[in-house]
Amino acid sequence: MTLPVELRRARKSDIPFITSSWLKSHRYGYSSQSVPNTVYYHQHHKILEEVIPRSVVLVACNHEDPDQILGWMCAEVVDTAMVIHYVYVKKSFRKFGLAKRLVQTMAEVEDPPAFMCTHSNREVRDIVEKKEIIYNPYLLFDKLPEGWSTDDQEDSQ
Repeated sequence: MTLPVELRRARKSDIPFITSSWLKSHRYGYSSQSVPNTVYYHQHHKILEEVIPRSVVLVACNHEDPDQILGWMCAEVVDTAMVIHYVYVKKSFRKFGLAKRLVQTMAEVEDPPAFMCTHSNREVRDIVEKKEIIYNPYLLFDKLPEGWSTDDQEDSQ
């Protein structure tokens, strides 16, 4: 790749692009194919509003123009496992190793003994070489948004 790439933490101004690209690229994933658009975009956006602030989001950007995002990764450490929520690279920048670089950078810092992912895709499995990665979508719901708890539902009955 001739474009000089820099990795940095996401900024507040990056969040609209991150949520939009996450929602659009995951829209036709296996687990959400049959969900109507109105339900998918509304409910999954609520999940992202909880997941993104508690996670580390790394951005791969153009070194000469840090506002040009090429890809990003959202992950957090839960207990001793690195939980990869999502990895996204713009289509024209795929196959250059950006996703792998994002994951490896996070893994070098955290040095996790285990890997998990909350959104199943082959890219994540390909990136985490020679290590088992456990798909556990329920980690997305570790902390539900206000008003989503079962206690609230029981109180209203």
